[in-house]
Amino acid sequence: MICLLAPRIPQLQPTAATRALKVSLTKEFPKRRIIDISPDGVRLCLENWSDAKYPLEVAETGTWEIIFDETFQTRVRYAGFFSDSRTLIAETRIALSDRKIVPHLTLVDLQTGERTEGQYIAGNPYAAIC
Repeated sequence: MICLLAPRIPQLQPTAATRALKVSLTKEFPKRRIIDISPDGVRLCLENWSDAKYPLEVAETGTWEIIFDETFQTRVRYAGFFSDSRTLIAETRIALSDRKIVPHLTLVDLQTGERTEGQYIAGNPYAAIC
């Protein structure tokens, strides 16, 4: 994954955009894909697809420090930041005892690293996260 960042251009005219917009290679994340960008633009959520466990990583832009790097029970199907940019939600799938595959949600506090596992409620898997 290559991350290209461009400066903000206020009131960009469509014809000027193609001539005025300059981008430069800021950081390369080999064998990773960006899943989400935090609302404040400071953090990137990445999936490391070269690892069989598909861990999620969160990198801070600027320093490019990896502040979160963990695996889940199964591959993460969706991950996204909350509006505070400090909390991440990840959705995986798990098998219940009757072999039914259901969503499993995990909240991650990126400040503390604390994980809160979601609970499946029959008929409404998103009714209760914690």
